[in-house]
Amino acid sequence: MADDVVEDPEMYVQLVALAHDVAAAIVETPALGLSGSTLYIASEARRWADIARPATSAALTGPAADILELLRRNWAELCAGRTYGEKLMSENYGIWATLMRAWPMQPYANQAEQRRAPEGSGRRTRSRRWDGKCPGGAARRGTLRVHGPRVVPDAATASLQRVRAIRLR
Repeated sequence: MADDVVEDPEMYVQLVALAHDVAAAIVETPALGLSGSTLYIASEARRWADIARPATSAALTGPAADILELLRRNWAELCAGRTYGEKLMSENYGIWATLMRAWPMQPYANQAEQRRAPEGSGRRTRSRRWDGKCPGGAARRGTLRVHGPRVVPDAATASLQRVRAIRLR
């Protein structure tokens, strides 16, 4: 399976260039009125604004590019609250599923698969299966903080920190 992965350094440069282009479009959005994931994405895009875009010989193609383009095309809808990330992923599940099985995600999936305990070994792994549900919808409101076996939403603190960071810029 790992033999199927293409690790071309130029592809990483192309990925960064495309992410930079998408971030440049997102930076145009005023921070006022953003919350949750849109506020986080906009603040991260602002961090990219001062970084020079790498020069590439070609544009990135494939599922990583498709996901970034999906974000760019739907950014206004996300900001207006007319859609949300989970809905976009479910409506475009083919792109998401392909990304999880292709570059740049496939090597990480391969590592996770290799670390799994063999069936019936009685050995427990540190990984936990996530069913897509978060306590109190925390994934839509802010961040999650892991405390031992518990995952605790920390939305208020994270949102306040993001707002302060944006105001300082």
